[in-house]
Amino acid sequence: MDGRSVSLDEAIPLLPRLQILRRLLDDGAYHSGEHLAGELGVTRAAVWKLLDRLRQYGYGIEAVPHRGYRLVSVP
Repeated sequence: MDGRSVSLDEAIPLLPRLQILRRLLDDGAYHSGEHLAGELGVTRAAVWKLLDRLRQYGYGIEAVPHRGYRLVSVP
């Protein structure tokens, strides 16, 4: 290691991250941003960005304060 910071995109390619996130949301249950971040090994801000990307791909993701995120429809 050369000691430099590695960006999220360098560390984990985008497609596998989105596949993992979709798998986590596919059960229809609510998942907190903190839980998803822990499962993915990223920050909650990164989870929000991934959810935004899934929305851009046509996935319906419901966000409910104090409950979390839930997948409600797929493209």
